[in-house]
Amino acid sequence: MAASQGSISRMPSRCTAETARATVAFEIAGYRLLKGHGRGKCLRSPAFSIGGYEWCIRYYPDGNQSEAAEGYVSLFLELLTKKAEVRATFNFMIVEPVEGKSILVCSFKEPLVFDPTRSSWGVTNFMKTTTEVELVYLRNDCLMIECEVSVIKETLEVHVLQSRLLDNLAKLLEGKKGADVTFKVQGEVFSAHKVLLATQSAVFDAEFYGPMGDKGAQDITIDDMQPAVFKSFLHFIYTDSMPSMDDLEDDDKRNG
Repeated sequence: MAASQGSISRMPSRCTAETARATVAFEIAGYRLLKGHGRGKCLRSPAFSIGGYEWCIRYYPDGNQSEAAEGYVSLFLELLTKKAEVRATFNFMIVEPVEGKSILVCSFKEPLVFDPTRSSWGVTNFMKTTTEVELVYLRNDCLMIECEVSVIKETLEVHVLQSRLLDNLAKLLEGKKGADVTFKVQGEVFSAHKVLLATQSAVFDAEFYGPMGDKGAQDITIDDMQPAVFKSFLHFIYTDSMPSMDDLEDDDKRNG
């Protein structure tokens, strides 16, 4: 048995991504005074906004609670906006104090998801807390850190196809398929559909389905209208638009 085939209606769409990018600087003043408070103790930067969301940097002078943080400064980017889900990439850098160059320490190139289940991402071993390293990056007991954040904002563009309903109704009128009533207008016969006429016209609704109407009516004669005018009338009922007036006689155009 051959497999049945069907058609799939396709609606064009496109997913686009926009990136909101910014770099913030966080100065750790009194670097040495902050040391020695123990792992897991952090200092938060002032909140900053990128991509419509609020963020901050968490700085751990003695490292976070991970055992791998022993002897290191830990650094994390935290999403402060509540009940949000954000995809972002970010870089952590140290600013070299002599020439002011930003030295990349770690980079998260693949988008990470910040949400209520995990609002922060970062690095446990951002910088060693040895004297040799501190001499290179400290000036006046200050450490300057930079964080470059790229917030990915995705949008789905859906192109809605223009409705073909009116075109299909016009074809239904012309094709006469399923017609259940005919109108005789000065010798010309027009086929139509009762339910559609009744939906669009209170007069037809009363004629076909009202308590005083003739529910079985199938042939209706109209003597006081030109066929072209009645044809235009039917077209308007089916499509909510007027057809070309070329078929109307001059008197009908003047009296319309």
